[in-house]
Amino acid sequence: MTKFFKSPTQISILLIAIFLISILEFSQAVSSENLLMADISSDDDSTDVQEERRSSNFKKLRHFLLTSNAEQRAAKRDQQEFYKRQLVNKL
Repeated sequence: MTKFFKSPTQISILLIAIFLISILEFSQAVSSENLLMADISSDDDSTDVQEERRSSNFKKLRHFLLTSNAEQRAAKRDQQEFYKRQLVNKL
């Protein structure tokens, strides 16, 4: 190995190459971490959007159930009044 590094320039070139490689690996690690953080924040955004949709759907369903129950009660009252009128007319 000492035969390969005959001059200090070769050693310095090797050290510079190792330094550059480590800088590239570090930048790739940082960029992948940034992408991961971006994915996490986009997941949070999509979770917020999904929560808003669920809330909106729940409100629509609640409104539908409340109004349909009111409509059903009104229809029963109308039917009962109709039957009462028929009974009164027969007497």
